[in-house]
Amino acid sequence: MTNFPAALVAAASARGSMLAVAERLGVAPQTVYLWIAGLELPEKEEQERLLALLESFRPASRGP
Repeated sequence: MTNFPAALVAAASARGSMLAVAERLGVAPQTVYLWIAGLELPEKEEQERLLALLESFRPASRGP
């Protein structure tokens, strides 16, 4: 099982912001922060669904 909070941090780093991650997952940015802090976590099945959703999203290339 992937470390859910660490995967969120990596996704935010790859996408440039926590807001981009929150928008992709369809949750409030505060929720993402709570998940990363480990204060609240979705059920394991929901974590897997959210991780699959993040992995399906490929940010646009920034190069020429």
